[in-house]
Amino acid sequence: MDAQDSTDPARMLRSRGLRVTPQRLAVLAALAASPEHLSAEDVYEEIRETMPSVSLATVYNALGELRRSGQLRTLPVAGRVRYDLVSRGPHHHLVCENCHRVVDLDPDGLATPVPPQERAKGFEILTAEVIFRSICPDCRAAGTPVGTPVGSAASNVDAVAGGQ
Repeated sequence: MDAQDSTDPARMLRSRGLRVTPQRLAVLAALAASPEHLSAEDVYEEIRETMPSVSLATVYNALGELRRSGQLRTLPVAGRVRYDLVSRGPHHHLVCENCHRVVDLDPDGLATPVPPQERAKGFEILTAEVIFRSICPDCRAAGTPVGTPVGSAASNVDAVAGGQ
């Protein structure tokens, strides 16, 4: 993909052999406009505001086509898939195991993971990424136990019990 493709979604779709549809353009626009890593449901909620007739199935189909064409990477977070635009360049992720916040991490200064030759025999490595599972500063400051989402009933019970 050339630099112009990353700024012209219609051109990018055509260059990947995909039809330019309002739904695909809306999915790309929602992902590009958000600083967050959106799930299919998040994208659907964003698109519904301007395209009320769109279905969740259509959003899933568009995301699948965009992923297969190499425009999106997927990121598993708390049992849900989130999407990231490849055009944002290579980077790693920090993921909070409590609140599920995702932060992009510049790969500069980090070694690229390389699998042992004997285990990768016959594989063509396409990409490598690192996901740092962590506890974010907000969750650490709140003292939230690992695995308990902030604001959950369990963390509220702990807060009440601790306050008695």
